[in-house]
Amino acid sequence: MKKKLIITLVILGLIYISILLVDIIKIKAFNSSPIFAKLTIQVKCPGGARIYYGLGYKIIECNRQTGEKNFYIGSYNLEDKCNCWTMNPNPEDYIIVDETEMCAEALEEIYTDDKYKYYLPCISSANIYIKYNDGNKINIKDVLEQKILTIDELIEKGLQVHKYEL
Repeated sequence: MKKKLIITLVILGLIYISILLVDIIKIKAFNSSPIFAKLTIQVKCPGGARIYYGLGYKIIECNRQTGEKNFYIGSYNLEDKCNCWTMNPNPEDYIIVDETEMCAEALEEIYTDDKYKYYLPCISSANIYIKYNDGNKINIKDVLEQKILTIDELIEKGLQVHKYEL
């Protein structure tokens, strides 16, 4: 009886370690989301961070969009080590960078609120970034979708947009 219990615990332990290893390999080698852990939070910070919870473990991925492969695995009380902000950054901490060389002469919608639609003067959102003092950058549409900054803050910082009432 005792021997069967030990064998069962060893098998369960091996299965658990295998699940954890699959998630680690998926993140580290393939730069993709884990299989056995569930995405629960997307954090506002340069490049974005994601927090996943698995059975008894937590995974924090830092700055996936900027190409960094920093991630942390630990228990549920693992602290955020991604240096993410819980509020909007100060205007002194970033600049707007437009890497557009040529763009089609058409308005591109980038944001809509209760009263207005905001358009770029040409199709260029893929080449406009917020660049932080630490060198990280994030696409302008991601900044707005993740609510890192508001459209008004971007306009104050110099983003050129056309604003039309709904």
